[in-house]
Amino acid sequence: MKKVEIFLCTLIFVLIALIIAPFQFGVRDNTEELPLIYETLGIASYPNDSYVEFHSTNFTQAVPYTLGLSAIKRAFPFVPLSVIFFCINTVVIALLYIAVRKMLRHIAAPSEYTVLLCSLGIFVLQKAFYSLFIPYFGFIPSVLDPTFMGGVIAILMIALYLEKNSALFLASLFVATLVHPTTSMLLFPGIVAMYIARRFTKQASSNDTIIMIGASVFMAMYGFLLWQPSHQTVLSTLNI
Repeated sequence: MKKVEIFLCTLIFVLIALIIAPFQFGVRDNTEELPLIYETLGIASYPNDSYVEFHSTNFTQAVPYTLGLSAIKRAFPFVPLSVIFFCINTVVIALLYIAVRKMLRHIAAPSEYTVLLCSLGIFVLQKAFYSLFIPYFGFIPSVLDPTFMGGVIAILMIALYLEKNSALFLASLFVATLVHPTTSMLLFPGIVAMYIARRFTKQASSNDTIIMIGASVFMAMYGFLLWQPSHQTVLSTLNI
């Protein structure tokens, strides 16, 4: 019965989230990634577009994300790209619920309905935060955006850190950095703080924490080196 309750609450959360932020293909933030994906797949060409040309000829923060989506499309050639985007969009929403549930279990023993309410609150606050600091998102931005996706994975990383699951923590850190390089940069201070707290309470394993901090430093450096040049050239002209 517990698994059924978890599944139903996850499903309810996904449906409510899709009502709050309906999926829109090719609108707002999707418009940045789609030309790069079309160019990679050979579906379309943009010879006079400086944005597409720059990201197609340089390794920037957009390249791992768009190459990943392009690879998924190649793996499912008969599935429309809009369907692929919708499926990823739905998975990201469900992942947010799972991440919040994992994190809350380390604080208390909440019911699934409490997890549902907290997840909805975090979902709305996360979107409000991004819309406040990134005006082009609008009040309710799409879930399928590297910034939002990186934030969801970041919440999952916190839960995995608390669970002392170093393997999945490092895997999620790697994915989060590929999706949006600045995620690891922004998370690094928090990871260090949790490391210090765990060392202070003598709950940390030396090997695990060294791996975690070492990987975090590497990802933070990678994110900084990757984001800085592209942000100062093309994206600065877009006021992003």
